[in-house]
Amino acid sequence: MITLLKKLFFRNWQRKLLALILAMIIWIVVNHYMSLSTTVRNVSVRVKNIPQGKTIEGIQSNGILHQKIAIHLTGNKDLIESLQSKDLEVVVDAQNTAGPWEASIGKKNLFLRNKRVDSRSVREVSAPPISLITSPMITEKVPIFVSKPIGEPPKGYAFLDVLPYKLFVNVTGSESEMKKLKKEGLKLTFNLDLISRDDLDLLYDQHRNAKHSIGDAISYLIPDSLKKIYIPSLSKYPFEIDDVHAKQLRINFVKRELIRIPYPIPISFFFSHKLAREDSAQNYRVKPNHFVQIKNGISMIKQPLYAKGISPLFAEITKDMIQIVISITPNGKTLGWNVQVMNPHQLENLFVQEKLRQSESAICLHGYPGYREEYFRNRFRKYVNQLRLFTANNEKLSLDLELEGREIVIQPINTL
Repeated sequence: MITLLKKLFFRNWQRKLLALILAMIIWIVVNHYMSLSTTVRNVSVRVKNIPQGKTIEGIQSNGILHQKIAIHLTGNKDLIESLQSKDLEVVVDAQNTAGPWEASIGKKNLFLRNKRVDSRSVREVSAPPISLITSPMITEKVPIFVSKPIGEPPKGYAFLDVLPYKLFVNVTGSESEMKKLKKEGLKLTFNLDLISRDDLDLLYDQHRNAKHSIGDAISYLIPDSLKKIYIPSLSKYPFEIDDVHAKQLRINFVKRELIRIPYPIPISFFFSHKLAREDSAQNYRVKPNHFVQIKNGISMIKQPLYAKGISPLFAEITKDMIQIVISITPNGKTLGWNVQVMNPHQLENLFVQEKLRQSESAICLHGYPGYREEYFRNRFRKYVNQLRLFTANNEKLSLDLELEGREIVIQPINTL
């Protein structure tokens, strides 16, 4: 066995080694020059030599089209197999173009971003012509609509609103793109998760200690780093919002603290029109107990209650006009209840008048005299919608309603 191995490997070993080396060289050469064809997708297209004062529709600020294309390549197998879309770029020349035109794609248009790759290894390049439009470049003031933020406000605070609701940004691009953006506008949405409770606590302390505090809200100024808007069709980078009013862009919160309602809360009834036709509808009444008292024929909750999610100013204006309404279904057997603010339009006017008086010195509102009133009316309605009653133990008020004949028994489920 040993003799056989010696003869196999060591007899004429010089010739055998030379044959092995030649075989390896031939394999390397053949593999290097072996052709392969493939299609590479999502290749970027750059446009150069755009005429002065013109632009290409769909082009971004870096000169690259928003649209990507697929190109067919033929070349050396080892190179073609290693190429990816990030290694390639198609460059087309827009010199002396106007209106619609087509750019043909060939080897002369291919640019290899990877400098370590020899362009001579790519022998053929083909792709369908690209349809482009050279149009006048214009600058427009595009509206930005600030929408309701996403995320959750810091614990202990409730979101109120954003001021201002609308901004503008100057954008330059093709005429058709600018008309579209100006018509549809842009949407800006902030994330409340990015705001810390410590920041709002600091603002709340400053607001509470201010000698001439003009607001019933805690205003968080948006940092400059977030005052940006993305327009993917024009650039992969955000645009700075250059509107002068963006300096005062803010999100308003209210402290979720208990505010005592200083007077007993009256109780009233809501009857369906079907039940109201019956003579017996007027016979319903609330049964007095440790929680409810009857005074001069008016049912009232005598235990102290609190509100949360509103401001002290709202509480002061509405303190005499809050009631609990008991609803009775048409069959007269099912009961429900809710908190209601009476004469909301009249109270809204009082709230707005006071806020307008206070805001005369408010720097944050100097730029918005046209819709300052609308802003405060929306604030009041927000308070009305999120008004909830709480007990002194900071628990949301929950009531158990039972019907005993024509008497309604109201018992708090919470511990008062």
